Amino acid sequence: MGISKFYTIYKIVIPNCLRDIVATILLGYNYAIGATAPIMFCMAVINSPISFNISKPGMSLSYHLYTLMTQGISMEMAYGTAFVLISLIVFVTVVFQFLLRKKGENIE
Repeated sequence: MGISKFYTIYKIVIPNCLRDIVATILLGYNYAIGATAPIMFCMAVINSPISFNISKPGMSLSYHLYTLMTQGISMEMAYGTAFVLISLIVFVTVVFQFLLRKKGENIE
């Protein structure tokens, strides 16, 4: 047809698939938020300062909740952590549903 692969990908394919790409990333994030076991065995630490560096160990909300509940440290903090975790999951799910309904698909 006379057009390059670069033009086809960046001007035709990506604009048509952008919502699906974002929805897939959001679903993957939503799944990873709740997956405690892989985080426990791969990168979790018991006490970690806040760090935005991906190469440093960190504590996820699900592992933090697990630690608070099993150690009996603070039930108030455990309920707060559970609320934040569930709120994040609900928020990501609502965004995902909004993106798909905007496209015209119906996911139930």
